[in-house]
Amino acid sequence: LPAMACAVLVGFLCLGSFCGAPIYYSLGNGMNDLIYTQYYEGMMGGQKEQGYSALLGELNVPRDDNMTVVKEDIDVKAGMGGIAVDVCMTLKAEKDMQGQIFTLYQGFELIQVECNGYEADYMRDREALWVDFGKKVLQGEIIEMHMAYRGNSAPNFPANETTVQLHNRFAWLPWPGMRESNEKIDVTPTFMMMKEEQISDPVMFTLRYSGPANVFCNLDLGEDGIYRGISSNGIILYSGMKTYHTKQGRTIYLPLAGYNTTPGFLDRYDAVIRY
Repeated sequence: LPAMACAVLVGFLCLGSFCGAPIYYSLGNGMNDLIYTQYYEGMMGGQKEQGYSALLGELNVPRDDNMTVVKEDIDVKAGMGGIAVDVCMTLKAEKDMQGQIFTLYQGFELIQVECNGYEADYMRDREALWVDFGKKVLQGEIIEMHMAYRGNSAPNFPANETTVQLHNRFAWLPWPGMRESNEKIDVTPTFMMMKEEQISDPVMFTLRYSGPANVFCNLDLGEDGIYRGISSNGIILYSGMKTYHTKQGRTIYLPLAGYNTTPGFLDRYDAVIRY
């Protein structure tokens, strides 16, 4: 099996409640880290920095996250042509500024970038996307940003007519900020994982999704078929999932291909997790 396929087969998500807040845990992360380490140590002699600098881009602009994401309205369509995403963001400036850098997967083709209803100038270099606001924005000012893009997602996180596997720390959504070149980064030759701090704003999300069924999402699904909720950890979106209810009263989400995993193992696994 391909590397990512192995990760999907052995990885699953647990969702429960702790002090009234939803929580989840993923077994797949460890497998992804193993694949990442094996690739670089086996193919690049452990010189991981080559991959880091290749993805950060060389835009001569501030890399700071100077905006707080307040709200996002997202439309996601996954199909034969890959994924098409339309994002409307409400952001608050934390300082006086002229523009903001975002992290966005380099494999997506940008169709449109707008700021407050007007087409915005932008520069893009690999994972880095700099958007010029067209004027000085004052601290505390609210900015409405619209981005539309499409294309094939990273091989490790596919999104197509067959499956959707979009991790919250994979930049399938644009997030303010960009890592510095001297930081340690979870990275492969084609994509970079964001830090948890970068996606930690408590955002009010609205997500309209069209694609493969049996979806796990860390937002609540309404009767109208729209996902909504406040998340301080981005959005997780995985298709082809089934549920198992453990003896501890939690729900485990796992891929259809791994649903024959013995219930005894799932209950023992749930019992040892520190939530």
